[in-house]
Amino acid sequence: MNQWIVWLEDAGEAGAALLGGKGARLAAMARAGLRVPSGFCLTTLASGPLTPELEEALRAAYRRLGSGPVAVRSSATSEDLETASFAGQGDTFLDVRGEEELLQAIRRCRESLWTERVAAYRGERAPSHSEPRMGVVVQSMIPTDLAGVAFSMDPVTGERTVVIEYTAGSGAGVVSGSLEPERYTEDRPGLLGSERAAEIIRTVRTLEDLFGGPQDVEWGYAGGSLWLFQSRPVTAAATGFFTEALPGDNRLWTSGFLNERFPLPVSPLGWTLIRELLEPLAFLEPLRFIGYCWPAGEPLTKLRGGRPFVNLRVFQILYKPFPECLLPEDAGRYFPREDNRLRRDAPYPRSLFDLRLLPALAWNFLRDPANWSPFHNYRVWERFTARHDREMEALQVGADNPQELWACMERAQTLNARLLAIHRWSLTHAELFYSLLRRMLAAWFGDASLAARLVAGLPSKSLESNRALSEARTEADWAEFFKTYGHRSFSLDILHPTFDETREEIRQLAGGDSQRQPAQSGTDLPSCHPLKAFLIRLVLRFTRRYMLLREDQRFYWQKTLALQRRLALALGKHFRAEETIFFATMDELRAAAGGAPLPRAAMEQRRREFARLGGDYPSFLRGREPMREGRAPDDAILRGRPVSPGVAAGPVRVLASPEDLIRLRPGDILVASSADPAWTVVFGRVQGMVLETGGQLSHAAVVAREYGLPAVTGIPGASRVLRDGERIEVDGTSGTVRVIKE
Repeated sequence: MNQWIVWLEDAGEAGAALLGGKGARLAAMARAGLRVPSGFCLTTLASGPLTPELEEALRAAYRRLGSGPVAVRSSATSEDLETASFAGQGDTFLDVRGEEELLQAIRRCRESLWTERVAAYRGERAPSHSEPRMGVVVQSMIPTDLAGVAFSMDPVTGERTVVIEYTAGSGAGVVSGSLEPERYTEDRPGLLGSERAAEIIRTVRTLEDLFGGPQDVEWGYAGGSLWLFQSRPVTAAATGFFTEALPGDNRLWTSGFLNERFPLPVSPLGWTLIRELLEPLAFLEPLRFIGYCWPAGEPLTKLRGGRPFVNLRVFQILYKPFPECLLPEDAGRYFPREDNRLRRDAPYPRSLFDLRLLPALAWNFLRDPANWSPFHNYRVWERFTARHDREMEALQVGADNPQELWACMERAQTLNARLLAIHRWSLTHAELFYSLLRRMLAAWFGDASLAARLVAGLPSKSLESNRALSEARTEADWAEFFKTYGHRSFSLDILHPTFDETREEIRQLAGGDSQRQPAQSGTDLPSCHPLKAFLIRLVLRFTRRYMLLREDQRFYWQKTLALQRRLALALGKHFRAEETIFFATMDELRAAAGGAPLPRAAMEQRRREFARLGGDYPSFLRGREPMREGRAPDDAILRGRPVSPGVAAGPVRVLASPEDLIRLRPGDILVASSADPAWTVVFGRVQGMVLETGGQLSHAAVVAREYGLPAVTGIPGASRVLRDGERIEVDGTSGTVRVIKE
């Protein structure tokens, strides 16, 4: 019987070879005096089917345990390794009652060692491990009133801080990812009681010392006592897809370019689809245009906690050639403390007369003058839109095999590349002209905010779709709305559904007529010298033209992204991976379309990790650690970047995601980390807006000016400092947000 069944408290120095990974760790915890439920382990020596003799031994052990409800958990020799946790791979059965049910649960645990899912995971994560064997742990069920998991280091950022996730009850929903848990960290306490939190933190640190590395711990409280159900290594910390660990990384990283575009953590497919266009078209080619060759092996972008960042050196080099009078105002948001003088630290160019700079600019301008020229770029775009629509018609999903589906995906990606090659210059022209307009008006009239009124009334695709939404009444109206705008989404990440896929939710956002109508087109200039008036109108004309393109190009880009989402879903159906297809990368899908197997275990692991992502999106990193910007409330006043003039007061409504948009009420002040262009469907019902990120040319700022909506951006932590329901005053002219004391 000792060969077959070992009680946890009597296991002594028995290791994973006998008890399996989970059983060996539970035995070590019991031996260290930690509170684990009583139980026994069916050892790895009890191989083969359950013989009558072995069944009787199990029945006797169950009766000795009290014959009450038990938890039955797999404990393979390949589990809880330093390189592979096998979390969720083997089967677990909770609240098992009676001898027959116990025997059935044990059989199923043993069988789970050879499922396709576990075999694939083992092949990817522990290919050199010897032939695995299965033990089974049986423990008394503990009826917890609070339970969850705790990590001795943040599993998605690698920071040395304890992270606790918990829910009322058993905590099984936290472990499986089926429930949204509360979250507690040492540097940001949640709702968990301080005494319980302190006990969990002490215990997790003890387990880290006991097992010699970061731990992922399942715990629960029952009758005021802390129970431990499992402890395994944190194998994914700072080395998985969502947090890239770069050796010797002490670089400065900025989120300023991407935090508006990706306000939520990114999916593997969504991010790799964008990144393979973003890096060459937005960074490498513009750097080459000014004569700089990016060093091989030097990273351009990276993820931390599922949030994308850009190497700050990119912006230092791109903005260094600009004289102060022409430097775009939005450049500041790419630099810590908005100190754009940091661009002068770049190694290139040494000066405006650098031998590589001017020849490179001249050569590249001559190669593609229409795209570079602000006098022609908008015409290039007009020709492209007609071509885009024709090619999109030819790219509709209709293939029934992965090779054809992927060929369509690649053609759509080529179309995206053409669009972004035009868009990068349209965006540059918009930044330059709007910054120049504001400086001219500030110098000649002492009022830079006049620029916002001069560019109002642009008939953008965002306003056009918002108007169609607010005016939709009949089923025919809705059918036309979804036909024209159904491809729009609340994110560039193709993980997220389109308007067409979430029709009921979009219809709820309509909410009748908007309370606020778009501002009237333009305004009269104050009287001035005719030459000044001519120059202002010239700059204004190009400002309006390129601000309009900034909005409309996103509209067309999302048409292609919506198609790519449909293609990804079709591939998922073909590969029988509907739930995990967005957790493959572009390269993995390319290979799969060519006949290679999908990395199913890795995709499932990423899906689980993705469910845990959350928390802050820092503006800047030094290496992988967030840089503290030192901004804090001062006498109930927050100071940010004024992007849309005017003053408004109202109750705060903090929104964390598009799902929260339905909570907005007429007269609210919208407060969020950022706002995607699709969020503008609700701008008509709010009084003002406060965002943690974004600049003068962010989509939210552009549309806020269209509505005459007072708006302030660039206030890190605003969604934490400001609370739902409290009244605030937003001054979009001075860039201040003031809490109104009752």
